[in-house]
Amino acid sequence: MFKKATKLLSTMVIVAGTVVGNFSPTLALAEGVVKAGDREGMTNTVKVKDDSLADCKRILEGQAAFPVQAGETEPVDLVVVEDASGSFSDNFPHVRQAIDEVVQGLSDQDRVMLASYRGGKQFIFPDGKVKINSADYDMNVRVDTQLTHDKSQFVSGFGDVRTYGGTPTASGLKLALDTYNQTHGDLTNRKTYFLLVTDGVANTRLDGYLHKTNTNDSINEYPDPRHPFQVSVEYSNDYQGAAAEVLALNQEITNQGYEMINAYWESVESLSSVNSYFDKYKTEVGPFVKQELQQGSSTPEDFITSQSIDDFTTQLKQIVKDRLAQSTPATASLTIANQFDIQSATATDDAGNDVPVQINGQTISATSTEGYVGNITIHYEVKENTAIDAATLVSSGTMNQGTIAKEFPEATIPKNDNAHACDVTPEDPTITKDIEGQDHLDLTNRDQEFKWNVKTAFGNETSTWTQASMVDDINKVLDITDVKVTDENGKDVTANGTVTQENNKVTFEMNKQADSYDYLSGHTYTMTITTKIKTDATDEELAPYIEQGGIPNQADLNFGNEGDVLHSNKPTVTPPAPTPEDPKKPEPKQPLKPKKPLTPTNHQAPTNPVNFGKSASKGIHLPMTNTTVNPLYMIAGLIVLIVAISFGITKNKKRKN
Repeated sequence: MFKKATKLLSTMVIVAGTVVGNFSPTLALAEGVVKAGDREGMTNTVKVKDDSLADCKRILEGQAAFPVQAGETEPVDLVVVEDASGSFSDNFPHVRQAIDEVVQGLSDQDRVMLASYRGGKQFIFPDGKVKINSADYDMNVRVDTQLTHDKSQFVSGFGDVRTYGGTPTASGLKLALDTYNQTHGDLTNRKTYFLLVTDGVANTRLDGYLHKTNTNDSINEYPDPRHPFQVSVEYSNDYQGAAAEVLALNQEITNQGYEMINAYWESVESLSSVNSYFDKYKTEVGPFVKQELQQGSSTPEDFITSQSIDDFTTQLKQIVKDRLAQSTPATASLTIANQFDIQSATATDDAGNDVPVQINGQTISATSTEGYVGNITIHYEVKENTAIDAATLVSSGTMNQGTIAKEFPEATIPKNDNAHACDVTPEDPTITKDIEGQDHLDLTNRDQEFKWNVKTAFGNETSTWTQASMVDDINKVLDITDVKVTDENGKDVTANGTVTQENNKVTFEMNKQADSYDYLSGHTYTMTITTKIKTDATDEELAPYIEQGGIPNQADLNFGNEGDVLHSNKPTVTPPAPTPEDPKKPEPKQPLKPKKPLTPTNHQAPTNPVNFGKSASKGIHLPMTNTTVNPLYMIAGLIVLIVAISFGITKNKKRKN
């Protein structure tokens, strides 16, 4: 960029490179392995920060430093948009000299372009009426020097610029942008700066008119009653609308990836005169215009202003030199070996200022801020994720700045002498089940509650699991009255998961913590399910279990990856035998009465003579039957017998006749 500056900075780089190259040389040689390649100014060291962790893995800290050199700059295009309005006439030579000095210091690879603007005499009022100020000049916006590598052509073109008239700033920016876009060609590895230099408040708009806000349709105004003959054509100009157009063009330039520098020489005396904005400039116009110009700059630092022409030109030269002489940013990438996990990474410059860092997988990268020259140090911490049984590479990488490419020395670390002190034998998970602490339980009554205990020891490899659940499908003849999960200390850990019950299937689905089941390692959970026989269970349903040794039950542990399952043993519970029904008692027999002698007939007196007296109501005892018959039945039967005999005799007589 700047020839003299480049030479000076190159000298400074040699000194800086020497300092960086000697950075902690003993440590670098002891811990870094140097390979062939450009490593000047590059260092990379690593050491143990903490080897007292419970898992026997060490924390390491490293530093990788790289230099950012001056002189390695991108080619630039400088597009100067110069205010050539009449108010700049007296001080225009100072500004031209400052810019010429800047341009002549550019390198051969840089290009320059010049556009200027002035004039405007058509005024338009709020009611649409247009008037022409015959004392002013037509708007004149032009490209004085097309984009070129020839700096002398730029200087010559600048010398031909003439100042007069109004301030059509937006039109000047638009012409410069359009012309540059039509002529710039390939911009690969080239940076573009637009430099607006102005001393006035924009007034002539993109449509070619100076917009007025007064409603009396008068171009001439007399803002100071004390000087009734002092005329101003600017006092009621719509300065806000004109400034908005300038801001929009500034933003269009930056949106296209170009840098925007706004330089405003503020001639307060002139702008506050009765012939200009008078009493409005210091309170309204000036603050607003400066705010808009600063907002339109690429950064707040890309806006300069001064009320002194000497200070203004000094600032102007400095800001352009600073921006155009900025070094190409340097980017360093440090790759961490897969045996280590990145814990943190930061970067600082020589002044201790933070430099942005990115971590992408196993790569740490840092990029210098634009224009920075000096050293940048990446600070990183990593942790071993495996046993380091020999000296091992920790990090290596590269730095690139423009055409410069360098390598970091490889940083290695000695073996971890305690790498296997924490080794543990892998323990697989197990699941067992009991009923009230036994393999078998005989119930004494049907209302008795009893507990199934599903005990799971998770082992020590749960960190790799993708699932963890305990499942117990309880027999349908049992009712579930309670489910609880406790750890090996009896602490209720039901909250570490979710218990669900679908019909008689109980599931305890364990949650991950920090996206892992590692917290289960070394622990034992017991899921206790309290049950009892259903009140509506029938003897027929229970009979097979009584006969076959009890109701069996088995639980499962789903662990590891999908499909991995362990089955518990099968404890049993035997329901009580049903209570037999009491046999029916036989009805008591009536005791037999002693037999009485029969009352004799013709040949023998009857054993039990018929008594038709008072005892008839008590029944007549029939001989040889041991029964008693009601006497009324006896009389009725006798009558029937007599009638039958009489009927038979009568019928027999009729036959004989």
